[in-house]
Amino acid sequence: MRALRFYEVNMDTKKWMAQLPDSTPLCSISLPGTHDSTTRYVDWSAIARCQSLSVSQQLELGFRMFDIRLKLEDGAFNCVHGISFCRKGRGRRAAALSFDEVYADCAGFLNENPSETVLLFIMADAGERGVPFFREFYKKYVKDNPVWYTENRVPLLSECRSRIVLINRCAGDAQAFDDSSFGINFSHWPYQGKASLPSVMGFDAALLSGNGIAASIEVQDKYTLRHTAKWRDAALVMFEQTHNDGKVYINCLSTAGELNPRYSSRKIIPAATEYLKKRRSFCGWVMSDFACREFSESVIACNFTEEKC
Repeated sequence: MRALRFYEVNMDTKKWMAQLPDSTPLCSISLPGTHDSTTRYVDWSAIARCQSLSVSQQLELGFRMFDIRLKLEDGAFNCVHGISFCRKGRGRRAAALSFDEVYADCAGFLNENPSETVLLFIMADAGERGVPFFREFYKKYVKDNPVWYTENRVPLLSECRSRIVLINRCAGDAQAFDDSSFGINFSHWPYQGKASLPSVMGFDAALLSGNGIAASIEVQDKYTLRHTAKWRDAALVMFEQTHNDGKVYINCLSTAGELNPRYSSRKIIPAATEYLKKRRSFCGWVMSDFACREFSESVIACNFTEEKC
């Protein structure tokens, strides 16, 4: 029996996960995602802008992972890229974009498309980064809210359909939580800003109980390379090392190594898209700047390849 290819069924990118079996582990799904997902409108846009679409538009194009960077200030969680505030509209007079809007977009999308799941990578990128950050975030958005999947383990798709999977990149705030409430523990995400560091680095999602690990993760996040080296020596290397073996593989295609993210993405995203169209096999979790439909579909298609059984 031959599994249908993505393009053969003309799949709706708003509901593409409906075609996957409930028993599929999340780490076995090829997932398209975005880096600095909320930067459609952002201060210092020439260097800080990484997306041209809103989170809502990205969701409709099939993206299911979002890199959410926040600043906690006076009890408010505003979306930022470093010191640059993300905005609701163009220009620095536009209101700051808060996590309230991001959450509403994700929850509303899942309500309309219950076959899907959304992964939110949450981290502090400015402001108060210490112990109060995640405690306040959890209290305001997550506590007693069943839309969140908060266990520190990689779920099956059946466990997280119509839910937001919390990927926790907040360090130093595990004391007040346990493995049922902290989210998947990505707090040990490795720094890869130096060109001399390995292109692919591994880390474990440690259990808060201290008794083992929730998942093993391999990540490529070399964000200071020029686009040629980023593709040849980092992203492509990661694709070639990605296997459906129970680990989480995360390939970050973004780089700020020359001019600005837009320039680099115009070189890297077409190369990745063509590679994935030819690959047509499991490619892990892939995050990009400047989300577009063709790239999203090339990742999604890796879930629907020709197979004999």
